[in-house]
Amino acid sequence: MASNSSAFAEDISIYGVVHTNGDIPIHMIEVTIYRDDDELSHTFTGEDGKYVVSVPKGKPVTVRFDTHYSLTNANDWHPSVVANVDATKDILMDRTLLGVGKSDSFTTFIDALSGYEFGAFWEERDPNMAYAQSAMERLGQMKFSTNILIEFQRKLVDHFLERARRP
Repeated sequence: MASNSSAFAEDISIYGVVHTNGDIPIHMIEVTIYRDDDELSHTFTGEDGKYVVSVPKGKPVTVRFDTHYSLTNANDWHPSVVANVDATKDILMDRTLLGVGKSDSFTTFIDALSGYEFGAFWEERDPNMAYAQSAMERLGQMKFSTNILIEFQRKLVDHFLERARRP
């Protein structure tokens, strides 16, 4: 019986490298792991862009890659989020981030906008609303050619602008 209960308490590792589309490692990206609406753990990438996070084995998790408003790179990178990740075994998850002011593919823009949408949910819990200001500045520099992405961007900017102005 004890061996079964220890199996449920096992941790898995989520690890990888965060880099640019030119394969240059990105230092100090916050990697946060969520299960349902709880933050399980977070870490920051090292000089080599590598990270490792241990979380309890079990239900799927969401992995968020983003800057932190207090760091010098706070306005350099757009976020990325990967949802419904199988958390029953160790996971290698390398991630390419889009630099602010950079152009890339349609799917890269969708990934960044999804990252901001996920961030909007979590920043509601941020009492100093610092994420809202950072997100608004980064989002404002994205240039889209399709109406649906322009509309999605505008709604996110409006949301973060409203949050940043709250007393």
